[in-house]
Amino acid sequence: MEKYVNYAWYTANYLLGKEPVVPETLFDYYATLASAEVNNIVSLDADLADPCDEIKAATCEIAEILCQGDGASTDEAVSIPVGISSEKVGEYSVSYSGNSATEKAVAQTRQIRGAVSKWLGKTGLLFRGV
Repeated sequence: MEKYVNYAWYTANYLLGKEPVVPETLFDYYATLASAEVNNIVSLDADLADPCDEIKAATCEIAEILCQGDGASTDEAVSIPVGISSEKVGEYSVSYSGNSATEKAVAQTRQIRGAVSKWLGKTGLLFRGV
């Protein structure tokens, strides 16, 4: 599968001077995964041979989400929230949420859907069902 964006477009048009989240050495890998995510969501009627800027931007954001989820990001911020789900005071006990693989996968899917909605929501490119 061909990726919808390259590192030069990512740095020049998407980041606009911001520090990259995806390292250049890993960009092709994450851009290919992100392109597959976009391809699964975009309407079958869409011509993606020459993707528009919105497709490229969505691909860049998804690549960043996937990279951060794998812990390969150059960004120090953690993208998936981890918090206390319960706490007991007597005989102190704390339980954390957001640490399980399932919770992380669900959070990552929500982030990807949010990125797709943000960039492609008004383009008419999203698959609306049969």
